[in-house]
Amino acid sequence: MTTQWQKPLIVKGWSIVAHPKWLEKLDSWIESVDERPALNRARPLAALTRLAFETLPENPLRSEYRAPTASSDEDGHWYCAEYWPQSRLFFRCDPGARLLIYAWFEEPMSGS
Repeated sequence: MTTQWQKPLIVKGWSIVAHPKWLEKLDSWIESVDERPALNRARPLAALTRLAFETLPENPLRSEYRAPTASSDEDGHWYCAEYWPQSRLFFRCDPGARLLIYAWFEEPMSGS
């Protein structure tokens, strides 16, 4: 099975791509907000999209984003940013290519 990657989105000079599962999960979250607005999941969704498409492209290399397990050189490109209490976005970063790859995010209330 081959994975289909989308064309990168360019934001503030960074090429942004997301793993297809990341996009599926985001689409599912958006649909759940549309179907059940009373669950109040729109605010954390807005925080995630603001982080992914506004804040991170400003400076994805900030030390606060360095994943705690990324202590060796081979793991050094993993980053993690909190967008809502106990909810994080996991991504890789290649500063030479100015490339951000969004790999996974944790949804509030679900823990996944």
